[in-house]
Amino acid sequence: MTVTDTKRFVLGFDIGSSAIHSAILNQDLEIIHCGKPLMHFADIAGAMAEVWEENLRHIKKENIIGTTFTGEGAQIFSSVLKDFHFVHESVAIPRGGALLEPDVRYIFYIGAKNTYFFEISSLGKQAIVNEWKTGSKCGGGAGTLIEKQCRRLFQDSVIRQNVNDWRYLDEGAAREERCIHRHAEQKRLEKMFDLAERQAGSSENPSHFLARCGVVIQSDLIHKQNQGALQADNLAGLFQTIAHNYMIDVLGGRDHTFFKKAALALGTGGVLKNRIVNTQLAQLVGLPVLQPNRASAIAAIGAAA
Repeated sequence: MTVTDTKRFVLGFDIGSSAIHSAILNQDLEIIHCGKPLMHFADIAGAMAEVWEENLRHIKKENIIGTTFTGEGAQIFSSVLKDFHFVHESVAIPRGGALLEPDVRYIFYIGAKNTYFFEISSLGKQAIVNEWKTGSKCGGGAGTLIEKQCRRLFQDSVIRQNVNDWRYLDEGAAREERCIHRHAEQKRLEKMFDLAERQAGSSENPSHFLARCGVVIQSDLIHKQNQGALQADNLAGLFQTIAHNYMIDVLGGRDHTFFKKAALALGTGGVLKNRIVNTQLAQLVGLPVLQPNRASAIAAIGAAA
């Protein structure tokens, strides 16, 4: 991509509980680039340096006029770094949604840790939030529970790639090895997610889980597994339960009669990439839950706007 020397840009970074998302906007609030999400595995500084370098392949450093951060993993930096520009997800997500889809009315967000719902109106490229709600932080409705179960069920079938021990390497070599390890682990985890979704898609009799607490759901999963329940049925039941718990915990049990049928709804957050969760949520709210190509970067886009 070619940009002129007269263009100026703002970078937005969403440092989530598990991954970093990024977006580049110009001064006209046009989206220039959204990077692929990069999982940080608690090495936020190392992953952030990599994401920064990836963005600089698309624009010149001297043309950057601002950087803004949002997300769970960025909050601590705002309290210890001077001039660190931080916006809350409750601001960034609806702002990004209005830029992605100016006609959007509802935004459903299910991430690794946080869950949100927004009802918005758009005024040009600006979002007016009519209502927003968030979850109770219970693990029964977010992606951390899915990750734990995928690691438990597929750790032997999706083999971890061997990496060099970087403890005795110089700084540059150690940084490169950590980068290789980060990408290998992300690829491994993404393969686990794909296997889980494909297995769940073959289920003809999904298991039922009535609990909202992630710890209890995990206990029930193991109990059903010990009783002989099919893994595909347990996974399908888990994904359906997450959508159901989102309805209860975030939307307060509102059913499809609450939502205007002609309205545009967006789904974002890593969990809603799962086809079964997305389909189940769409059935519960009575609306298609769309996911544009850049939906995963919605908070980063909103941070940069």
